[in-house]
Amino acid sequence: MSIAPESGKALLSLYRRVLRSCATYPSKNRWRIYESIREEFRENSGLDPDLPETREKIKLAHQGLGQLRMYDAASLGG
Repeated sequence: MSIAPESGKALLSLYRRVLRSCATYPSKNRWRIYESIREEFRENSGLDPDLPETREKIKLAHQGLGQLRMYDAASLGG
């Protein structure tokens, strides 16, 4: 089964959601993590979405978002 590449809009949306979730992450290193995410997305912004390596990076970003949301007070209803 082939995974369809994500559009630029979908990736931008993913980027924004990750950053928003990171901003509420309960850690002293929150802003360093935030900057690392920004840097990683910038470094990979020119990659071809059809390449397997790029798909793997997108998959990791989705997993990271899920992990960040576990600590997001808004997602927990608090």
